[in-house]
Amino acid sequence: MKVCVLGASGFLGSRMVERFKSSRINLITFSSHDADATNYDELSEFLSSHGPSVIINLIALTNVDLCEQREDLARKLNVGVVENITNWIEMNHMLDKVHLIHISSDQVYSGVGPHAEDCASPINIYGKTKLESEKVAQRVSSTVFRTNFFGRSNLIPERGLADWLYKASFAQKKINVFNDIKFNPVFIDTLIGTLFGACNLKIHGIYNFGSRNAISKAEFANLLYNELKFDTSILNSCSCRDAEILTAKRPHDMTVDCTKFELNFGWNLPDIKMEIKRLAGEYKND
Repeated sequence: MKVCVLGASGFLGSRMVERFKSSRINLITFSSHDADATNYDELSEFLSSHGPSVIINLIALTNVDLCEQREDLARKLNVGVVENITNWIEMNHMLDKVHLIHISSDQVYSGVGPHAEDCASPINIYGKTKLESEKVAQRVSSTVFRTNFFGRSNLIPERGLADWLYKASFAQKKINVFNDIKFNPVFIDTLIGTLFGACNLKIHGIYNFGSRNAISKAEFANLLYNELKFDTSILNSCSCRDAEILTAKRPHDMTVDCTKFELNFGWNLPDIKMEIKRLAGEYKND
């Protein structure tokens, strides 16, 4: 099996490449220095020269506020790249030869969760472009995962909620953690393992993927700090409405219902507390 990872130098991609290299997968990596994925001709030439049987698309503009400010850029990266992939598959008559795995987001939801796959209703540009990208991906054989993940970043500067919380602990200044935004994310290695399995199964459809338990972002921060024996008094539990720095609207409940995933894949969901323990273990080994 020849697998091409688009976005191999990003937060998820760099970690995935490490894991996949230790497997029997024939891995092809693609990042911005290889070609411009938003340019059909460049991406088409790259894919045609390597001939993958599975394409994992991780390319996206995930900065929610930047998406709100630059809708053109959000559409170019979040939708345009997927259009280029599916156009290459269709135009080269690869519909029965290439399977696409596409990462979407729990930000396609709003209102009270847990949300089933047929209840998408995004309230910001990021969520709207990710939902649109899913529809494009479904034109071909594809697995779409709506998910939220956390982990220690391999990148410099670091990225993500976990690294931000970890670094903030050393500054010993009060930080705001939102008590009114709920989610059920997974540890990054759990997601990578699921993507590895999806390469073999090639199950078509859109699937929520998260942990069994929903928590607020404030609870997430407290659980991580307790695991690391950090001072939880610097965590200021507050409403996201109090955060003046936010440009885009945020859904308050991004909890996803993963029943469809469990039924179709036959895998059990992880417990959020155990996932946070795995994350803490990485920082403890620093």
